[in-house]
Amino acid sequence: MKTKQFFAAAAIATTMLFVGNNSFAQQINDSEIKTDIHKIENATDRIFKLNPISYNFTNEKYNKLQFENGKQFGFLTENIESVFPEMVYNKPVGYDFGKYNYKKHTIKEVSMNDLVPVLVAAIKELKMEVDQLKTQLVDYKAQR
Repeated sequence: MKTKQFFAAAAIATTMLFVGNNSFAQQINDSEIKTDIHKIENATDRIFKLNPISYNFTNEKYNKLQFENGKQFGFLTENIESVFPEMVYNKPVGYDFGKYNYKKHTIKEVSMNDLVPVLVAAIKELKMEVDQLKTQLVDYKAQR
């Protein structure tokens, strides 16, 4: 089953402490709850290794898994996994098969939300490259 997720992680967490009739809220900054923080490097090169595709699910063979009908847009999981293995996870799916039978499958799924920061990093890298080329062009024109 394909699920569409349109949310991002909260940047600030809040803890509430209730004492009697009073409550106290404490803001916890994102940088306090995340560790091992690194800048995303070589995003553009990695993004260019991805092959966006359009496709239809094979609902005739796997109709019990209730995949969405019609044209879909995305990636082959194997393609994402070869570039960003940490974005791919195994998702157990199953369905009733007859009166007393249950069939279980495992499919690989991509955390598309994790792809967003990489796309932003790639856009920033491309912007820096465009800015450098603009500067070179201005310098070149000034020398002529």
